[in-house]
Parts: sequence; C-alpha cells; structure tokens
Amino acid sequence: MPLIDPTDLTFNGEEARTLQDAIIESSFNNPAVADLMTVYDEIITKKQIPFLGRLSKITKKDAGCGTGILSKNIPMTEKFWEPENVKIWLDMCAQELDGSFFVYLRRNGIDRDNLEGTEIASYIVETMSEAASEDLLRIIWFNDKAAANISGGGVIKNGVSLTDYNIINGIWKQIFAAVAIDPARRTAISENALATKAAQLVLAPSKALTTFQAMVAGSDSRLIESPDKIIIATRTLVENYATYLESQGADASFVRIENGYVTLRYRDIMIFGYNFWDRTIQADFDNGTTYDLPHRALLTTAANIAVGYDLSSDVGVVEAWYEKMTEKMNFRGKYRVDAKMMQEYMFQAAY
Repeated sequence: MPLIDPTDLTFNGEEARTLQDAIIESSFNNPAVADLMTVYDEIITKKQIPFLGRLSKITKKDAGCGTGILSKNIPMTEKFWEPENVKIWLDMCAQELDGSFFVYLRRNGIDRDNLEGTEIASYIVETMSEAASEDLLRIIWFNDKAAANISGGGVIKNGVSLTDYNIINGIWKQIFAAVAIDPARRTAISENALATKAAQLVLAPSKALTTFQAMVAGSDSRLIESPDKIIIATRTLVENYATYLESQGADASFVRIENGYVTLRYRDIMIFGYNFWDRTIQADFDNGTTYDLPHRALLTTAANIAVGYDLSSDVGVVEAWYEKMTEKMNFRGKYRVDAKMMQEYMFQAAY
C-alpha cells in the first residue's frame, strides 16, 4: 500500500500545487505523557524497582531490664521494569506521487526520487510524529500482552490489529490484575454492564458525582492524605459531572481546556477529562453490541503512574533519509518503553 496514494484524489494537472493549497485534517490534541505521569529515563533492560515498607507498633511497656526485645522486619516488595523495543518505519517511492499535486513538490532530474529536505518529507515526518505520540498513549494505557480480538475471546474489536495492543502490559491491564487480588480497589459503574452501546452511554444525572464520592470513600487513607492526588476520567464522566453542577446552580466552567484534556474539581481534587480514553474505547473496544467499560476513572497520583524509556527525548523523533539502492525514502523512529502502576494501595479505579 503506497504511503500517499494518488488514486485518492482527482488530478488534472493544475488545481493544487503546494501543501498550502490542501486542507490538512486536524489532529487530536493529546496530553503529553509527563502531564499526568512520571517519566523515567535510562530504562534499557529489565530493572528492579524495590519498595521498602514501614515499621509500626514497636513501642511497648517497659517490662524491666534485659527484656522486651521485639522481632520485627521492614517489609520489602519489588516490581521490574521490562521495556520493549518499538519501531516506527515507513518507506515510499517518490513515483507514488505522480498523478497528484505532490509531483510539483519533487525535485527534477536525477534527484527527483530523493525527497530529503522537501516539503513532502517535512509533512510526512510531522504526521508520523503525531501518530507516534498517540500510539504511545495507547501502548501505555491499553496494551495487554495477552490481547485478543472478540472472536478470540478478548475485548478488541474484530479487524483491529493486535499488534497495536500487545506490546507491553499497560496501566489498565495492571489495574485489572490488582483489582482481581483486592476487589476493594474498584468502584463499579453500573451503566458499563448495560446491554447496548446506546444504553451504556446514558449516565444517570448524578452518576459522576456518586462515582467520585465512592472512589474517595473506598480509597486507602494513604492515597486520600496525598496532597497531589488527581482523578483521570473519561470525558463521559466529566461532562456528566459538569451537567450535574450546572443543575445545582454551580459554575461548571472547565478550569482549563488544553493539552488534550479538560479539567474540573471535586472537593480539593483536580479532575482531568481524558478524551483519548473515550476515543480509543469506542473505536477499538466494541463487540458490535456493547463497548468494553466505556466509563472509567482513576484516582491516583502522577508519581504512581510511571513510564520508563531508554531515552525519552527520542520519543516522537522521526529520521528521514533517501536510500539510493532501493530508490526509496525512509522514515524511522525507535525507542524502548514500559509502564508501571507503582503501588496498588495508591489507586482507586472506577469502571
């Protein structure tokens, strides 16, 4: 499949001659990883993450000289970074551009197949960088090494490539695993279990409010005491909360609309409406009748959601070069990545 297919357009040799003549589809404004998570560099291979616990109940009544020695130990647990290599690589033959207005953007003569430094190459690099950034969020949040399509007993829509979803075990996979061990870490959203997509998407008028209330009430006290706790939620829940506030005569103006999310507050907690979750679930987690958990929220801290790279500054970087032997332009990026929910007691999930 050509990277740019002239048959998608009707070309008569005159109308458009530059990219300025084209209307480029708006990209989604996704949040940067560092906005809601903590980034670690130099995660190159499997690496231990040790967790040291706390001592407690070591003070006793003095029973006299030479007595009262306690047997205690500092509890320790561990996790491991297990970064996976990812690659972005597309190539194209410049002759693909013949028959479209892109032909005017090529060089002439012996260099006509070399697109290095051209407007075409810059456009492709920019487009790939945007796509790679969205891919990264999909990997961090929704990947599952055991991912399967609906026909294989999984939750991924049939026809969606599993290679988009099986690179690492992402944050939601880790949340589900933690909840299986400790069900108290979950707050249920009843609408997720309804029988049709249309029914699922109709939330009760105060559903977001009662969900946030239940999340706070069910959370570990160490999370509630954290001054930098946040709630990340699907846009469905945030819009429902805004509508509820307006019904009560409160100002539901979004505090900020930028970087791919909107924000409101519940008590002293900042809520981030994460439209990327909604788009991903409704596009790819669809069995034809229902969505897989279309309403989700996560109460945690940015420090508790960790993303590790070998070199974070190379994420989204795309190199472009012309290969004379193949007479093709190449566009490529590489990095290593893994994601970790650091401590299970430091999250409360709703779904």
